Amino acid sequence: MVASGKGDVCGMSIESIILGYPKGLHLQTFLTRNRRYGFVLAVPDDSPIRTLADFKGQPIGEPGLASPVEVPAIDMLMGAGLKRSDIVFTPVGVEAQALAALTSHKIAALADTTAALATKSAVSGIKFRIFRDPILDSVPNNAFAARPDVIVAKADILRRYTRAIVKSAILIYENPALAARYALENVGGSATPEAIRKEEAQLATFRDDIIGDPSIARMGYTPIAGIALYCKFFNDLGLTSSLVPARDIVTNQFVAYANDFDKKAWITEVKRMR
Repeated sequence: MVASGKGDVCGMSIESIILGYPKGLHLQTFLTRNRRYGFVLAVPDDSPIRTLADFKGQPIGEPGLASPVEVPAIDMLMGAGLKRSDIVFTPVGVEAQALAALTSHKIAALADTTAALATKSAVSGIKFRIFRDPILDSVPNNAFAARPDVIVAKADILRRYTRAIVKSAILIYENPALAARYALENVGGSATPEAIRKEEAQLATFRDDIIGDPSIARMGYTPIAGIALYCKFFNDLGLTSSLVPARDIVTNQFVAYANDFDKKAWITEVKRMR
């Protein structure tokens, strides 16, 4: 997503920002896109797997060999007491291939993102039970980012941009049917009742992860302490050559402005919109 015609702003993973920092790619996040850690483990709702310990020896599907989903899954499971040798990954591809592997019991679980699982659930009708990292769950890992000089030069534009994002997130949270129709129309898709139903189901599955929950006082806020923990996690695993300073890759300078409007009135308005 771009806030100006020159592509100064993008939505990207915080993992990419951390990995790029020691290589000279210095970006700062200024608004989170989700409020929870995006990498999870998922099983069908009727699966006998009930705890992280139950994953021992069970084949876990991933898109391809050495996929990015492996690192958070390993961290989660080893944190629960499993050994690395207890954790088995099986490449299963994406979308239909992954679903086929799961329904045919080639794999017992999927290592994936909540966004990808929302799509899979909407398409297949499978209800997933999700396991989240107990330490990193409150650390958002997807955000809007830009170079520090762009943030300084275009501060006024970005302030207004962040407020628009917060308002959009509330619309998605409070009126998912309308958000589904907008999403389909904006990508040139056919907003048929069936297409809207599937898109709405996808948004509903992902609902707890977006920043639009009105109970959140500072929507889009990035916790510095949580990102510092994440930077240490990457450095401890040897994924970065040095410890990336969290305060260098995060700014919350626009969050107060982004949230400074009558949210109750906006919620009332979006609920009435059709």
